[in-house]
Amino acid sequence: MVSRCALFCGQAWSLYKSTSILWIVGQMSIASFNTVTRDFCEGEIFKALCSYDEVVVMRNAVYGRMRLNRCVKVDMGYLGCQSNVIDLADDKCSGRRTCEISIPDTTFENTQPCLELKSYLEASYDCMKV
Repeated sequence: MVSRCALFCGQAWSLYKSTSILWIVGQMSIASFNTVTRDFCEGEIFKALCSYDEVVVMRNAVYGRMRLNRCVKVDMGYLGCQSNVIDLADDKCSGRRTCEISIPDTTFENTQPCLELKSYLEASYDCMKV
């Protein structure tokens, strides 16, 4: 079984699965078996970390104001605006053992999903044995 990656940000609690540790932080949902999708607000950092014999494989990356949540508390008429940034996230992370993306990210901002309103990243990844 392939062990899974970790998301690190702020205080975390751990869930042990087999011999791997999956760190889960903040609001999250299980997107598929062992893949965690999480929101990263302005001022937060998406961090992917795989074990020494694995690499990051980005599964999902959307940037914008997808819904009201801890990152977006007021609609302001631009709820649901978003850009699929999986290709950009792949360039930054996939194939590496670790990566970090600070929010806001200039590359993601250049997609201008919500004009000049603050956006957040919704992302998930897995680790793949090499």
